[in-house]
Amino acid sequence: MKPINHFGVSLITGVATFLITKAISPSIACFLIGWLVDVDHIWDFYAIGY
Repeated sequence: MKPINHFGVSLITGVATFLITKAISPSIACFLIGWLVDVDHIWDFYAIGY
């Protein structure tokens, strides 16, 4: 998945978490975990050119 797609899906998941829980901490955690889980692959994405 492209980095921008990971960002979008994580943002949607974070917002959905906020709407369900009405708490900001789980929303931020959900966003960061979803987006940062593949940070180590960003170099591969640009170096290999997926």
